[in-house]
Amino acid sequence: MLSLEQINDADHIVISLPSDADDALIASANALYSFILTQHKKVSFYSECEDSKKNLSFLPWMDKLKNSYPSSADMDIKLESSKDVFSFFKSNEIKLNSKMATSLYASLIARTKGFLNNVNGITFALAYELVEAGADVDSCNRYILNYNSLASLRLKAILLKKMVLSDSGETALINLEDSDLKCSGSTLKDAKIVVKDALSLPTVNRVIVKYKNKEIFNEGDLV
Repeated sequence: MLSLEQINDADHIVISLPSDADDALIASANALYSFILTQHKKVSFYSECEDSKKNLSFLPWMDKLKNSYPSSADMDIKLESSKDVFSFFKSNEIKLNSKMATSLYASLIARTKGFLNNVNGITFALAYELVEAGADVDSCNRYILNYNSLASLRLKAILLKKMVLSDSGETALINLEDSDLKCSGSTLKDAKIVVKDALSLPTVNRVIVKYKNKEIFNEGDLV
């Protein structure tokens, strides 16, 4: 658990992200980075992930995210869940500035897929609080929900054309090949772009993407 007392006692704090950190976790880490700066502490931002996350470039402090671990830190905050960061802000009644609010709002819409998954009244109340605190909603919506690269769009067209339905139309199957990646200029991670569109079909409730006979995505109920 994040501890305000430990942050107050530390001189140099590192916020560490795992190699598989998703957009929600990275965005919430930005909010925490902003808060620690307001406490006049030295803070470093470290990630094992080498993905540049261009869709998150609008967030504050993304240029501070490094792959080299600082040697002088006396506190390491290893973040594993964006919910832990939200709980930290809430339990300590921390007053949000616009940078914190924007980062937390970005994390919220990334985690809920644009308020489509796992939402309730508390979720919308939190969103309202973040907007009132100065969250840049337009940028969050544009870069979290609607950001795509040209390469990913090219791959999307290829994979949708190759998609076949099975299990009476309930499962969408897509086989990804090296030639698909090469001609589109995309990466394996870009293949996930087809999931939402495939799940929008009336009978489909699961999408399976295979690469070299192994499942790289097996997802359902995202929309």
